Amino acid sequence: MTLIKPYGAFFKNDVQGQIMNMTHHDLIHPPWSKVLSVIETAYLEMYQNHIHSIYLRGSVPRGLAVEGVSDVDSFAILKPGSESIKDIQAENRAEKELGQQFPFTPRVEFYTLPYIKVDSPSSVQRFIIKVNSLCIWGHNLCEDISPYKPGKAIAFFAQHYANQLAQFQQQFLTFISTAQLEASCAWIMKRTVRSGFDLVMEQFGKYTRDLYPCYQGFIEQYPKQKTQMYQALEWAITPISDVNAITAFVETFCVWLRDQIEAYLD
Repeated sequence: MTLIKPYGAFFKNDVQGQIMNMTHHDLIHPPWSKVLSVIETAYLEMYQNHIHSIYLRGSVPRGLAVEGVSDVDSFAILKPGSESIKDIQAENRAEKELGQQFPFTPRVEFYTLPYIKVDSPSSVQRFIIKVNSLCIWGHNLCEDISPYKPGKAIAFFAQHYANQLAQFQQQFLTFISTAQLEASCAWIMKRTVRSGFDLVMEQFGKYTRDLYPCYQGFIEQYPKQKTQMYQALEWAITPISDVNAITAFVETFCVWLRDQIEAYLD
């Protein structure tokens, strides 16, 4: 069994119970700080004056990144009317090139979103900007977005879990290579751990998407499922390619969790 280290944290709430954005430039230390100017330059060179703003999200701007484990998650918002210039292939090439420059991180995420994606009050990306992102260039949209509280309205992983589980079940047995099987295992297990926390977030009264705190919050409400959720956490961090083991786990615990979530969201 993999030794799981308690990385990550719950977000703090303000006196009104609203989730606080815990990102800050001062929390980005070497080697992660080396990435900032390179990412900014890459977006601006690719899209020039069509960029509205550029962000880092996740563990890096919260000072919680772990070398060899944490991704550098970045994204940019395109200005209104610039949607048609998005070049997915160029973004994929840039992501690959950036990843090669920074071997201390498994992946440098690089993509753009049209402004309309953050213009709707129900937008997931709007929530990510408000709670979990640091603006590194341009106008910070966080300042224009109303605050959020922990609860069903922001249980985004849980809201999509049934569809994603069905997608996994349809595709998983078609994979042949070890790399594909492990990537698929990690994908569904990360969603399982985070969806499990979404199920209890309202009762717990705090928000996180970090895997270990998600596990902690879930087992506090569902102690009888501790072993199963620990297994999901372990495979999310160290995925396996054992088709029989993964399939059996999905058909039991993951299906059970899906049913609990569906009842909660109904």
